[in-house]
Amino acid sequence: MRPRVLLPLLFLPVVLLMGGKVHANAPTLASADAAFAAGKFDQARKSYASLVKADPKSAPAYTGLILSQLRQDQWRDALQSAQSAAAADPKGSDAHGLLALAEIRGGEPEAAGQDAKLSLAQDKDNYWGLVAAARIANWDGHDKEGYALFQRATTLHPERPDAWLGLIQTQNDSTTSEEDLAVDNHYLALKPSGQPFDFTTPYVQNTVTNETGYWRSFHEDKAFHLSKDDEKQTAYTAIFPIQREGNYILVSVSINGKPFHLLFDSGAGQMLLSKNAAKRLKLPELAKSYVSGVQGRASASLQRADMLSLGSITLNSIPLHVTDSYSGPGDGLFGGAILDDYAVTIDFDNSTMTIARGPGAKHLALPHTSVASMPLHYYDHHLFVSTHTGKRRVWALVDTGAETDFFSLDLTRALSADTPKADWQEGSFDSRSGIGDSAMEVDYCLTPQKVTVNFDNSSPPATLTQNGLIGQSDIDHQVSPSFDFEIGFLLGIPVLSQHSRVTIDYPNHLLSFEDPLP
Repeated sequence: MRPRVLLPLLFLPVVLLMGGKVHANAPTLASADAAFAAGKFDQARKSYASLVKADPKSAPAYTGLILSQLRQDQWRDALQSAQSAAAADPKGSDAHGLLALAEIRGGEPEAAGQDAKLSLAQDKDNYWGLVAAARIANWDGHDKEGYALFQRATTLHPERPDAWLGLIQTQNDSTTSEEDLAVDNHYLALKPSGQPFDFTTPYVQNTVTNETGYWRSFHEDKAFHLSKDDEKQTAYTAIFPIQREGNYILVSVSINGKPFHLLFDSGAGQMLLSKNAAKRLKLPELAKSYVSGVQGRASASLQRADMLSLGSITLNSIPLHVTDSYSGPGDGLFGGAILDDYAVTIDFDNSTMTIARGPGAKHLALPHTSVASMPLHYYDHHLFVSTHTGKRRVWALVDTGAETDFFSLDLTRALSADTPKADWQEGSFDSRSGIGDSAMEVDYCLTPQKVTVNFDNSSPPATLTQNGLIGQSDIDHQVSPSFDFEIGFLLGIPVLSQHSRVTIDYPNHLLSFEDPLP
């Protein structure tokens, strides 16, 4: 690709020779690039937009414009700009690679996969095409392929942070190798800013500064590992009671022989205790850390327990996050991702949970029941389901820790566009639910809009009807940006408990709703 900085120098004499006018304050590609490099993304965006307006076929100006929009999380504008860039240059590898990244942020992974392929078909070493293809590989559960693509991109452009962040997000988060640490340090040395880096950088910095020794202690003694006797069993099933507290599910566990009641949260990837509950274990703080939730980020300490018993299953080497920001029920959280080797069935009628692994684990349906199953995407320790409302594609985050099934604020307003504004209720409140204390104020919108949600690729078809919508800004400003992927609503216990049984089959990436036959 032609060097960006030289373009204004080459263009200026041509203008003068043609008798054109040069405005002293007109942005140049060099000044726009300098603003972008300094993290002045709004200034850079405006300059790139002026350059694109002056020359709609300027690929470097389009590249800068799209990246500036993405860094400001203006993904809808970035999507439009990338579509215009691809239309102006159908064979432009940068345009299609950046279009793919904008489509990922907008929650369109299939379209992103196609545009990533188009980018790499034009140039097999296109950086943006490689980053987008790597992210799609991770989304589809092909982490080794994704890691290799990210590595290739870092080799081609070590000065760009996007692929380094991809490597970090693909790392094994229960260990910290020398290679992982080198990746972390290279990423931090670039001092990235903007979306999606602002969400991730504090955690990476803390890992390097405080957590390296802690996670290395799990190299030989893997976190949450089974006993040797349990590991020998090719198939394993355990059934144990659960408790309902409002729209929450609590499981009883034993940690180092002491009883705790924990919220089962499929929207969490770790074991977390409130500070008061953790005092019963009398464990030392081994490192300082952060935890995050819909209310932002909060400080935490890392401790380590010897064992945890859940029903008849015993797990060993337990990493514990301890924080005083937890405001939910019980003593803390049991992250669903801890059981990602299992099919987890929640029986709402009988208040039990069944976990099964090994051959046949997914065949948990009872006789005389109807079962609707649909594919899950298991990404970054979280569960995503594709749905549609009319022609609108909407991704749901399966979150058993969510007290209500609320939608994003933007989606609620869009779906309620035909409902009189006089029937809307809008405002803000200081949220004290979940984890985090850095983003407590939440905007909301309540409308009487009736919406039917169709679960994609469900067999047989499954639908959800919402008689009124609740929209909250924490999805827009916390949840979606943290994944760099657009989430439409949280699928929590209020909807899941409408069924007799629900199975989250982690190994086979399936979500099933089970109900008695009529």
